[in-house]
Amino acid sequence: MIQDDSLIEPIDIYTNELKEKVKENASSFLDELIKKSKVDENDNILLNKRIEKHQKEKDDNKKLLNKVRASKAILIIDIILLIIAYVVLLYKAYLLETWIIVVLGVITASLVIFMILGIKNKIQPKIEKFKTIISDLDNKINRDKND
Repeated sequence: MIQDDSLIEPIDIYTNELKEKVKENASSFLDELIKKSKVDENDNILLNKRIEKHQKEKDDNKKLLNKVRASKAILIIDIILLIIAYVVLLYKAYLLETWIIVVLGVITASLVIFMILGIKNKIQPKIEKFKTIISDLDNKINRDKND
């Protein structure tokens, strides 16, 4: 038991006598709380694993979304450069009146149209798909956290 010198040496008293009692009391208190809350430990472990799985899927899809967005940005930059080249070629064709430059201008314009259609028909649907997947995974994570 605690003696009168506890006021003089509180650290020693805690280390030698009270530390184990505090640990036992805390452990029994937490066990009692778990019993009162009626939380199933195994279900909780499974729920946490499911949340972690959904979070990993979400992170992977975000990485893929960023890659697709980067591809879109590169294509947009290429389109801008091709439009500039197209304008220069048309100007040169006007000045020099050469058909080769006109043909190159038509090819450049075709590439611009092809890239715009590629963004619209291929890349944008992928972006929307990844956004939907990420949103669904967010909903699953929030639903699991609320369970």
